[in-house]
Amino acid sequence: MFQHEDDEQVTIRNIRLQMEQDPQHRGSFEFSGRVNRDQRDLTISLNGTVDASDYPHDLTAAIEQVNWQLQGADLPKQGIQGQGSFQAQWQESHKRLSFNQISLTAQ
Repeated sequence: MFQHEDDEQVTIRNIRLQMEQDPQHRGSFEFSGRVNRDQRDLTISLNGTVDASDYPHDLTAAIEQVNWQLQGADLPKQGIQGQGSFQAQWQESHKRLSFNQISLTAQ
């Protein structure tokens, strides 16, 4: 649990992270967890691949599947849920984080 100066609390729970990496620094990961803040609960799970073969100069990730659901105060009774995928790249020489092939849905 984290608490801000204004006494607002953020609780993170049920964290699960599994990662595997090969000798060339390419890997895969799965993550899931829940974040609770301001009477709202966000459940998220994602999996993807990472290429760190040229780290720290270049780091790329492909989030192949992300699923999320937001429930709680001031939201529809069934909550809001969605899924998606995207790619991200960090370029150290330009200090640039870029995203592409973004596909997100919500309902």
